Amino acid sequence: MHVKNNVSTGSNVLHGTIRPSISAGVIITFRYRVKDKTSAKHLRRMSGAVNYAWNYCGATQREAQRRHARWPSRFDFVRLMTGSGAELGLHSDTLGGLARQFVDSRNVAKHCPAWRSRKKGSLGWVPFNAARAFRVDEASGVIVVLGRKYRLWFSRPIPSDAKIKTACFAEDARGRWYFNVQIEVAEAETKEGPTVAIDLGLKDLATLSNGRRIEMPAFYRRHEANLALAQRRGQKRRATALHARTKNCRKHFLHRESTRLVREHGRVIVGDVNAAGLAKTRMAKSVLDAGWSMLREQLRYKALRHGVAFEVVSEKWTTQTCSDCGSIGGPKGIAGLGMRHWTCSDCGASHDRDVNAARNLFICRGGTSPSSGGTPRPLGRGRR
Repeated sequence: MHVKNNVSTGSNVLHGTIRPSISAGVIITFRYRVKDKTSAKHLRRMSGAVNYAWNYCGATQREAQRRHARWPSRFDFVRLMTGSGAELGLHSDTLGGLARQFVDSRNVAKHCPAWRSRKKGSLGWVPFNAARAFRVDEASGVIVVLGRKYRLWFSRPIPSDAKIKTACFAEDARGRWYFNVQIEVAEAETKEGPTVAIDLGLKDLATLSNGRRIEMPAFYRRHEANLALAQRRGQKRRATALHARTKNCRKHFLHRESTRLVREHGRVIVGDVNAAGLAKTRMAKSVLDAGWSMLREQLRYKALRHGVAFEVVSEKWTTQTCSDCGSIGGPKGIAGLGMRHWTCSDCGASHDRDVNAARNLFICRGGTSPSSGGTPRPLGRGRR
């Protein structure tokens, strides 16, 4: 299915930013693939005009910095580009969406964004700041932009009661084009259900506090040998296809597991494992292949969409603390990574390393252990 569900509020579909909704509804992004190859040349021409306008904003920004003048706002850029849409072959709302994205990227990075061009590897992008810039005809499966029809695979209908906010055309690394549309739907009511805590790892992707495990698929490792061979031979298209296959398989697997977790529980607790930090160690390939951050993000927006409570909590002391008595004596540090099972020296309870950590995440957020007598306790406060 060529559909992507995200929760966000801004028009930043290109970079996939996800923020809480300002209004009462929830913003979801649906992604549809453009069907015919003949549309690609028109979309590339439009994306080239977008790059030209983007670089114009960049030149204006650099001139303001050189003169130590006030940084131009989004309205300043829109005013400077007024009337140029007809010459560039772009809708006026495309220029508005471009200006908005430029200012957002500049403010986040605190400097002028990089130039955009196909020679520098910039992927195609045609934003729309409002729904008036395009017309959706689901019956015939087309999107009409400036009088031209673009056929799409409508694998999921847009809800009739949804309000269309923004949209964009976006190109992937293989030259395939997609239409991303943001819609606002009513926020779901609070869902009742059991609580589950999740410990993320590398031996198993996730271990739940109820004892269930989610396997580590290791999609990159499956294609690693073929990818290395294609790169040595200089087969760029083959290497790009293998990277895309790995990414799509990982995303599909994480979507399936995150949807299952949200449907079966009313509250989800996840540890705050530092994926970015571990990606700088000798475990980098395995950490990046696991997709911890992607899984957490999917759980977050799906929980918001379905009325499930979601929390990211600290993992400190979860591995070393006994989930039965609360004493600290478990494996710690890099030296203890190989210790998968351990026995508490105080109460004699035998623990699986990952299951114990998941249960401690559950306990520290209000849950109880079997021997606690129904009283929650904090971590790291027991006997050492």
